[in-house]
Amino acid sequence: GIYHIYYTKLHSTNRLVWGHISSRDLIHYTEHPDLFDLDAPDSPRNTGCIFWGQGKFHAYYALRDSQTGRFGMYHCESDDGIAFAALPELCFERPAEWYRQDGTFRDPFVFYDPDAEVYRMVFCAKERRDENSQDAFAGTVGQAVSRDLKTWECLPPLKITGIGTTMECPEIYRDGDRWVLIYYWRETRFRT
Repeated sequence: GIYHIYYTKLHSTNRLVWGHISSRDLIHYTEHPDLFDLDAPDSPRNTGCIFWGQGKFHAYYALRDSQTGRFGMYHCESDDGIAFAALPELCFERPAEWYRQDGTFRDPFVFYDPDAEVYRMVFCAKERRDENSQDAFAGTVGQAVSRDLKTWECLPPLKITGIGTTMECPEIYRDGDRWVLIYYWRETRFRT
């Protein structure tokens, strides 16, 4: 009976943080503390997503671990949508064979695919290309799959043509018998 709204906002220290408000009627709102401790070395610095599944709230975000240096998708869980606890293992590391090793690996979005009975994640990235490629910086949508929202397998990027840069904040949803990809690239765009 509660709507949770998670969003990114610019903190007074000029850093991006995850804000959180909730409402029972979408008219009156309660502001909650930011999701992640701004002073923690491994708090997210970019966008991510919150997904409700298997009786818990799940927060997903990209991060370079300050202790190991590993860059990948990470995961926190919450019973109430307010207090999140980080899980010790990462979902998956950024695979060098498919994706450029830069800051474009971010913006995860999780959804359930009822036909395949799996959870899917899409995220923005740039495809890794060899130095002879004419399109060395091609933007793409990365993908991963999970059966339990904890163990993820990263997959090769989706095949999308005509994109020269990173497609920001990709999301996928079902519209009848079609899947729709929505993303930002100079403007909000859709593909089916």
